Amino acid sequence: MKKKKRLLAILLAVILSVSATACSKPIQQSGSTSETTSSKRMTTEDVKKKIINEATEYLKKNYPDDKFTFVSFGSTNWAYNYYRLSFKSENYNNQQVMVYGSLSDKKDEDGFTIYTYSDDYYQYYMKDDAEKYFSLKLKKYLKNEFVIKVRFKDGIGFTKAVNNNQTCAENIENDNFRCLVYIFSDQKFKNVDNQIEKFVKEIADNKITIRLYYIYTKQLTTVSKYTTNKIFDEIKYYSLDGDITFKYSTYDGVVNKS
Repeated sequence: MKKKKRLLAILLAVILSVSATACSKPIQQSGSTSETTSSKRMTTEDVKKKIINEATEYLKKNYPDDKFTFVSFGSTNWAYNYYRLSFKSENYNNQQVMVYGSLSDKKDEDGFTIYTYSDDYYQYYMKDDAEKYFSLKLKKYLKNEFVIKVRFKDGIGFTKAVNNNQTCAENIENDNFRCLVYIFSDQKFKNVDNQIEKFVKEIADNKITIRLYYIYTKQLTTVSKYTTNKIFDEIKYYSLDGDITFKYSTYDGVVNKS
């Protein structure tokens, strides 16, 4: 009986010793792996610095004639799977320029994710060309005096579509933009509707996507001197006469009238 008890005790000791050894090994391995990966792991702050630096260099490389000042940083979250960085443009009176940093499926030599960038700077340097483009087309149909102002829809989906190596006209005709076109005229819309509809049809036939707004105003000279933002502020506070009304949209060759 005593021998049996002694054997059981020895057997139990062996089992406990083996179990302790088996449990200790994964813990040591796990700690070793953590140390290895932690040396290559970037903190949230590291990622933020990396994105800001890369976005800044991206702007310098693509627009060397302007100077940009970093303003703010928006991280990825449940609503956004990309980074949003705001800068100020010196050439355009400190107006906001957005840069979007998207995760790619590529890694650099250190194993870190490579980001791709896009921006909405074109809304400033292509704006005048866009207004000339649509004005020349409208002049074929509308003989009365008018002013055209253009805005571009913003957001990463639109910035990625724009080709900075193409001219404004090429981007428009390749439907890379989503333009908001504002026609200011001293004629009431009912008097020029037929002419404007012909203009819109030509735009649609060329498969260009726009949303067109008409503003009846007697202050065309003032409108021609103001930026689009200034015009809308003046109308909002009744310093400028005008009523902004949505009239037409085009998409994939189809014209929709409000």
